[in-house]
Amino acid sequence: MTATEQYEKNLRVLDRRYPYLFSRVKYTGWEGILTGERYVALPVAGGVALSIGDGADTYALVSQVNPQQQAVRFVRSFFNETTDVFICFGLAAGWYLTELLHRMAEHQKVVVLEPDAELFMAHLRHIPLEHILADRRIFLMVDNSTDRAGNMLRYILWKYATQRLSFGFFPSYANRFCRYAEEIKKILIEESAAVRHNEKDFITSCQTIRELYFNEEDMMGDLAAFFERIEAMQAQRPLTDIEQSYLFTKMLFFYKSYTECSA
Repeated sequence: MTATEQYEKNLRVLDRRYPYLFSRVKYTGWEGILTGERYVALPVAGGVALSIGDGADTYALVSQVNPQQQAVRFVRSFFNETTDVFICFGLAAGWYLTELLHRMAEHQKVVVLEPDAELFMAHLRHIPLEHILADRRIFLMVDNSTDRAGNMLRYILWKYATQRLSFGFFPSYANRFCRYAEEIKKILIEESAAVRHNEKDFITSCQTIRELYFNEEDMMGDLAAFFERIEAMQAQRPLTDIEQSYLFTKMLFFYKSYTECSA
C-alpha cells in the first residue's frame, strides 16, 4: 500500500471518530507541515516501524528489529487490570497501543497524548492506524499545549470520577518531550488528589450534571437550549463547587473542540 493510500484510509476513520482532528488536518495547514524526507517507514514482521531523519541522524521511534516484543515489554511495565484510565504518551507507530487494547477490558479507557502535529501526520501517512482510531476506548489528543492537554485530562478524570490511573511514557518520547510529560504528571497528581478526597461527591455530581445538561450522547447539543437548561437549574438551586468544576471543565473541553473545527 502506498503512503497516499494509507493516508486516505486513516483519514476516513479520523473523520468519523475525531471530526475536530480531521478539521485541523484538512483546514488549518497540517497537511502542509510534513516533510517527506524527514520520516522513514521500514517494513518489519507484522507491520511498519517509523524513524525520523536518515543516515547517522536517524532516530527510531520503535525498535527496527522487533517492535512487537518491545511493545509487549512496555505494556507489561504499566498495565494493571484494576486501572480505569491509562494515560499514554505518543502513538509510537501503533505497536504498543495494539497490545494494550488487546489486554484492556471494555470498561477501561486510554488517553493518548501526541504532542507533535508533524509526527502525527507522519503516522497518518505511513502507519495503519484504522483499528486504533476507531476504538471507542481510546481518547486521542494531538496538541503541544500542556494547558489544553490538561483540560482534556481533567475532563476524563471528572467524567469517570477515578483515581485508578496508570501512566505509560513510551521510551522514544522520553527525551523529546520530557518537559511536556512533567507538566502533565503534575496536573494528574493534583487532579487525582482532588478526586480521591471527594470521590463520593465526584461520582454523584458528575452523574447529576450529565443527566441535567447533556444529551444521550454526552454532548452539549444545541447551545441555546444548553444554556437555557443551565439558567433554569440555577433558578432552582446554585450548583455545588464540584458540580461547577465538572460543568466548566466539560464545557471548556467542548469549546476547544468546536473552535478547532471552525478554525
